[in-house]
Amino acid sequence: MICHCATGSNAAAISCDDVTHSAKPCLDYARGNGDEKTVPPKCCNGMRTLSDKAKTAEDKEVACKCLKKIFKTPMLNLVESRLNVIPENCRVNVPFKLSKNLQCKEYVN
Repeated sequence: MICHCATGSNAAAISCDDVTHSAKPCLDYARGNGDEKTVPPKCCNGMRTLSDKAKTAEDKEVACKCLKKIFKTPMLNLVESRLNVIPENCRVNVPFKLSKNLQCKEYVN
């Protein structure tokens, strides 16, 4: 399923499938598995890929909305504090704070 969430006249170049693929390696860490201080390299690589792909405002909005949907999935039982540290620990610039309560419009407008 592809998320067409673009707000402008140009279609976003990134899809929810892209976002899911990039975020998937982070889910075990975000569930609380493994060393709290060490984000897995595959997670960091996925976040870098996502950051590289999400260049336009439309792309960032699609990425944010898709991440929000993933992070709010109850059965994942994600740990908020782990989500928060992923960008910093991976040294990746993400235009929004990773959280189960992402406020996408606040960050991408």
